Amino acid sequence: MALDDREAHQATLLSNETNEGLSDFERALSYRELMSEGFAETQKDVARLTGCSQGRVSQCLGMLKLPPVVLDLLEKYPALLSYRHAKVAQEMLDKYPDALSKITTTLDTLIDKPDLEPNELKVLISKALESKRPRKAAVEPRTIGDKNGRSAFKVRVHAQQIVINIEEGVDVEMAGKRTLAALRQFAESLELPAEKKA
Repeated sequence: MALDDREAHQATLLSNETNEGLSDFERALSYRELMSEGFAETQKDVARLTGCSQGRVSQCLGMLKLPPVVLDLLEKYPALLSYRHAKVAQEMLDKYPDALSKITTTLDTLIDKPDLEPNELKVLISKALESKRPRKAAVEPRTIGDKNGRSAFKVRVHAQQIVINIEEGVDVEMAGKRTLAALRQFAESLELPAEKKA
């Protein structure tokens, strides 16, 4: 590239900063080009050349670290995400690395929601992920029958809980006493680790 052409190219890149219609993604591409073409070596140099803060340069360039499928979306719709929206998207991708497809699909819906705030985007992505999260199967109760095989108790064991439903006709007080006695007997056979002192 001839010197005059190079200077003209630099002037074009720098003039982008005064273009209010330029998206954060387009600014990021411009900042990257300033560095790749040798007009600036560091983000600090870019900030000095463009007259904006180094923080803004860093935030915009951070958008280019998004996954290729999201960058492809931004190539098509440059104004789809601001750097603040991109930060939310990256945080959610870091938290749910296996949900790239679902998160990208949610970002795609921003085409019809141009005024969506970053915190609203986070809620939108969270809801989309929640709808795909498998629900834990309900714990089926175990039935304990009487001597004739009729249900006397229904017992659910889940995590650190045992829930006993007592059927009608069973002496609740007696059932409670027998249950406590059985638990005491079981507890006497245990040897739990000593509690740690604070």
